[in-house]
Amino acid sequence: MDGRYHLQVAETVDHRYGVLFDTALLFLLVFSIALPLSVLLVYIAVKRRIAPVQRFAESMATRGGSNLEPMAQAELPEDFLEVQKATNALLDRLRTALQAEREFAANSAHELRTPLAVASVQLQRLSDELESTGQAERLKIVQSSLARLTRLIDKLLQLARAESVTLYKGEPSDLQVIVNMISRELDPRSERVEVISLSPPKLDIDPDALAVILSNLIENGLKYAPSESPVIVRLESSGAFSVENLAPDLALDDLNNLKQRFVRGHHRSKPGSGLGLAIVGAMVDQLKGNLDLSIAGEGRGKRLIVKVKF
Repeated sequence: MDGRYHLQVAETVDHRYGVLFDTALLFLLVFSIALPLSVLLVYIAVKRRIAPVQRFAESMATRGGSNLEPMAQAELPEDFLEVQKATNALLDRLRTALQAEREFAANSAHELRTPLAVASVQLQRLSDELESTGQAERLKIVQSSLARLTRLIDKLLQLARAESVTLYKGEPSDLQVIVNMISRELDPRSERVEVISLSPPKLDIDPDALAVILSNLIENGLKYAPSESPVIVRLESSGAFSVENLAPDLALDDLNNLKQRFVRGHHRSKPGSGLGLAIVGAMVDQLKGNLDLSIAGEGRGKRLIVKVKF
């Protein structure tokens, strides 16, 4: 204190560098471990938070076009609850509108069947009475038009049923029996329909639905294939089945259009409504199956293969 004594404190350079190295190493460890760990924790928290939103979006994206049931309640973030409510309200309005449209089509078609049947009977009686006159031929043209209208009404009824979302019960069906029944009905003399069976299993599907699908496919094959050419029905051991017929004029670009309503490809001169594959597509979609159209072969040996798999 009197200026005669001094206290001096010092440290070596190696010690200072050592402390600096330890500090830098600690900082690097914190930066390389703690920061990624923090980012990972944030990522996990955010992912868990938006997982219900992703499930909601995936559920909407994978829904079939005919499934208009309300979306199930999910643990969505509060900001997305209004989106779910608005989506369900929209689905409800669409379901109501489509149901009204289907009921109108089905009821109209059903009500038309009785007067059409009565008119057909009366025309047949009138045709028999006028057989010896020149009016009989004109009556045959009217009868043909009336028969075509009756077939169209039947197809519209099938389409209305196919688009019903609450129709099928899923009862086991013997595919072999149904195919044999349909082939005998459409080809009584067994001249064109050939069934190739690989011991198909029973399907847990409404037999009436299978009958409608097969009858439309076989009827299309008989109608649009070249005259007297075979229509081959293949029943696979997996439960899938296909109908194959010659289609020399069919182009690959026409396949997707064939599934649309009232489309008949290049055979517009032949009688038909263009609803067969639309009915099949709607029913297969309702039954959660897969409908695949493909072309095999070339030239006059070109074949259309329609395969259904559940």
